[in-house]
Amino acid sequence: MSRHNDYYPDEFHDRRYYEPEQEPPRRGHSTGAMSVVAIVSVLGGFLGGAVYGQRVSGFLGLDKSSPSSPATRASTQPSVSKEPTRETSPSATSSPETTPTSRTSTQMLKRIVFIDAGHGGSVKVVIDKETGLRDSSSTNSPEREEMFKAALKVKEILASKGVESVIGKESATDTMTHRERTEAARAADADLAISLHSDHTQQHDRFQAVYPQIVDQFRVSENGNRVEFKDSQTACESQAYTKLIAAAREEAQGRKVRIDQLNFNGRESLAAGNIALVALFAQANSKQGKVGIPWVYNEIGGKTSSSITKPLPDTELENYAQGIANGVLQSISEMDAIEKQCSP
Repeated sequence: MSRHNDYYPDEFHDRRYYEPEQEPPRRGHSTGAMSVVAIVSVLGGFLGGAVYGQRVSGFLGLDKSSPSSPATRASTQPSVSKEPTRETSPSATSSPETTPTSRTSTQMLKRIVFIDAGHGGSVKVVIDKETGLRDSSSTNSPEREEMFKAALKVKEILASKGVESVIGKESATDTMTHRERTEAARAADADLAISLHSDHTQQHDRFQAVYPQIVDQFRVSENGNRVEFKDSQTACESQAYTKLIAAAREEAQGRKVRIDQLNFNGRESLAAGNIALVALFAQANSKQGKVGIPWVYNEIGGKTSSSITKPLPDTELENYAQGIANGVLQSISEMDAIEKQCSP
């Protein structure tokens, strides 16, 4: 689903950032078999703070970020009513076109990736209880069918490398709010989350984009409240993974993939701002004991003719999924170093 076109009046709504009173505990990577989820969106240039500028220098240069105390991850995750389907296939033998080599297969098994396939059943406007922001989603067929198919392909590739992944939805038409998607990622204990969308108002050979979390991104509520993303540690990680995924997509798709920010300003029925709800909701919240999840939001142009309802060709969809999967695998191979770079 596009954040650039009025054709999709749904899931971009603002959230309130709760200033952490204390630093939440980090997820326990040192506890041996503990799994962590990887979700997709490294770009030190986004973070203007001196510390992160030194650690992850000049990845994007898209936005200046005010230095703030990075939020950290907790080892205890809240439960959600919707239980995503999980599956691993450590013994599978197929492999993606490009695979990382800096992490062993045993280490790969310690990471979990959450896959958010865009859209589904229609979600009428609801008010998010934690932030007071509107949360809704349209069905957007054939995008929802395409992206669920792509999610299954990404999951298959990751499983072939022994990486566990969780698809938030059980089917293409499954209905979930954006809050439910984010909480499902937390319940899965994800290290990285990736959203998959296609924009059928954009030509598939001209529009490829990926969007990371950036400090000071925001949404504006109906009462004028500015809900900001302030989790600098999660933003740092998201930007690093975004860069790796964009590069892998370019190689697999054979097209330039831009790293950008969303823009909802001046769009009827949408709150002004520049971050998707799932990514905004994924920041750490120490008051509620919630961990931050690095999120990478992917888009591909879905228009192949004058029609906005004609599905993407299978080859385009497979290359899209392959590139994302390769980028996720590379992200996992560098995850220890990235987390160390981005930690306070």
